[in-house]
Amino acid sequence: MLLASCAGKQALPPGDELEMPPEKPSAAQVEAHQEQVANTLPKADQELQASFENPKAKKPVEVASDAGTFAPVVATPPPVSPPLPTDNELLRREVGPQLAAIKKAVAKRQYEQCAALEAVQALPEWPAEFQLQKELEAGCALGQGQGGVAKSLAWLKACGPDKVEGCRARAIGSLAASAQAKGADKAGIEAKVKELRKADTCLATAGASAEAGDSACVDEALGVYRKYGDELMKARVWLLRGRAAVAKKHPDPQTFFIKAEGECKEARCAGVRRQALMSLSRLAFASGDLETAASAVLREGALASATLPEAERTFTRSADAERICAAYDAKAGAGACRKLEKKLTGDYHFKDYSKARAKRGLSGNLVKEVNEHFNCLLQECLGLEAQRLTPPASETYEIRWAVLNDGKVGEVHLGRKEQEETPLAECVRRQFALWRYPRYDGEQQHVEQRFTVSARERR
Repeated sequence: MLLASCAGKQALPPGDELEMPPEKPSAAQVEAHQEQVANTLPKADQELQASFENPKAKKPVEVASDAGTFAPVVATPPPVSPPLPTDNELLRREVGPQLAAIKKAVAKRQYEQCAALEAVQALPEWPAEFQLQKELEAGCALGQGQGGVAKSLAWLKACGPDKVEGCRARAIGSLAASAQAKGADKAGIEAKVKELRKADTCLATAGASAEAGDSACVDEALGVYRKYGDELMKARVWLLRGRAAVAKKHPDPQTFFIKAEGECKEARCAGVRRQALMSLSRLAFASGDLETAASAVLREGALASATLPEAERTFTRSADAERICAAYDAKAGAGACRKLEKKLTGDYHFKDYSKARAKRGLSGNLVKEVNEHFNCLLQECLGLEAQRLTPPASETYEIRWAVLNDGKVGEVHLGRKEQEETPLAECVRRQFALWRYPRYDGEQQHVEQRFTVSARERR
C-alpha cells in the first residue's frame, strides 16, 4: 500500500549528525523573516527546533510498504520545477525601472516627466511598486499645483507591508502640504491630518506595550481607520488587541487574531496576517486544538511563500509547521497535515535538507525521514496512475533512484523497462526534481521503494 504519510517528522534516533553551514544561505530569507515575526510575539510563544541522525549504509536503502489499496490525495497534474516566470513577474520587472526613472526626475523637480506615469500600471499585488506609484502620483500632483488630497490619501492606503510608519508619515505630510494649494479646503485638510496623526501616534505607543493594545485611544484609532477605509491599519489594531488579550489572559484571545488575519486580504497586509496566523497557531497548539493550529501554520507558510519569486517558493516549510504537523498527524492519522495543506493552500511546501551536510554519510534513518517528507509528491503521481487503471486492476511499481552527493536526486527508474516511458515515469521524474537530501561525502546512495496501486472507481 502506498504510505499515506508524507509529513516531515523531526524527532530522529540519536547518532545521526548534520553539519549546518556556518552562514545562512540567501534563500533562507523566509526563515529569517519568520524569526522576525516570532520575535514580535509574546515570549511564551517562542521556541522550536529540530535535528537529524546518521550511521553509514553501503547497501541501497529499500523502503518497502505493505500490500493494500492506495487512495490518492488528489489527482491534479504535478508542477514543473523550477517554474518559469509568469507574465505578471515579467511585467513587474519592467514597471520597477520605469518608476525608478520617474522618481529620479521628480526628485529633481522635473515634473514634465510625470506624464509618463499614465503609461505605468503597478498592480496592487506588487506592494512595493504600487506604493511607489501612488507616492509619485501624489508628489506630481503637489509639484504641478494640482492640490493632491485624493492622491495623498490613495498613497496612505497603499503603505505596507514594510516600513509602514515611515510611509504613512510621508503620505500624511503630503496631505498636509496639499492644504497650501490654491482653492484648497484648508480647515478640512488640517482636520484630516490631525485625526490621522493622532490615530497613528496612539498605535505606535500601544505597540510598545502588549497590555496597551485595548486602551481607549486604540478604539478611537480603529474608528479613524474605518472612516478612511484603511484595511491594513484596522488589521494592525486587531493584532494589538490580540496581544493585549494574551497578556491579560483573556479567555478567548484567538478571536482577535482571527479578526486580524481576516480584516485585510490585500498583498500589503501579508506581514500582519502572518503574525496573526503565527500567534493563532501557537495558541491553538498550546490548548490542544491541533487542527486549528495546523490550519493556521500552513496558511502562514503559504503567505510567506507567496511573497517570494515563484522559483523560490518551494522550500519554505517552517520549523513551526514541522512541529505542529507531526502532532496533528499523530492524532488525525499519517498524512493528515499534507492533505490539509493541499486543501487550504493548493500546494505543498518543503524543507531544503541539502542546506545541511550529513557528517558520517547518509544513513537509512535519514533517507527514510526525507522520503516521508517528500512522499506526498509521489502520491500525486500514483493517484493519477490509479485513475488510469481499469477496475479491479492492481499494479505494483518499483521506483529506484540515486541520491547525489549534493543532496539532489538522479537516475530515476521504474522497475520494468516497459514502464520507463509511461506517464507515471514522466511524472515521478518531474517530482523528484524537488527532492533534497542532506549533502554527504562518499559513495552515492541508491534507494528503492515499492508501491501497490489499485484502480480507482470511476464515477
